[in-house]
Amino acid sequence: MNPRGSTKGLSQSGLRGCRHGCNVASFSAANRFNVAPLTKVRQTCISMSILSTCQWLQDTYIGTSIRESIWVFPIIETIHVLALSISVGLLLVSDLRLMGYIMKRRPVSEVYEQIKPWMFTGFAIMTVTGIFLFWCQAVKAYNSIFFKTKVVLLIVAAINAIAFERGIYRKVDRWDSALVPPMEARVAGGLP
Repeated sequence: MNPRGSTKGLSQSGLRGCRHGCNVASFSAANRFNVAPLTKVRQTCISMSILSTCQWLQDTYIGTSIRESIWVFPIIETIHVLALSISVGLLLVSDLRLMGYIMKRRPVSEVYEQIKPWMFTGFAIMTVTGIFLFWCQAVKAYNSIFFKTKVVLLIVAAINAIAFERGIYRKVDRWDSALVPPMEARVAGGLP
């Protein structure tokens, strides 16, 4: 942008906007003598792209139908909460056994193998219903710090589960019947 506020020449310099209509000149309105840094343009463009995708998703036939239905949204939300209760409740039982607080006389593998199908079924149902809940309120969820925190915590929980399955649980035959499992297992059980 030149000192008089003209945007002439920006497109020739390679700093033109993106496919969403983001424009370098629009980011420098507050400072009439400087063009906004390209990284700021990219960040805003990506943010606008995600937001516009959320708006599109929410406005689809399925999103609108779920959101505007008297019964569909509450039914999906109820199933989501019930599946969450099953998955997290059984995960808590597994974690408490790993930490050595409950069922000390039963092998860890026996407890884990008995609850694992129910825990993963609950998680799968929770994921599917969660996708539908996001689908009908994508913009609201995108703008919510609580939703973003929930997603980050779910990612941390998934990393912990993968680390447990591929790490300490492979050596379960060494400490399966121990009253108090080794420190690695207790730490894995103590994380979300």
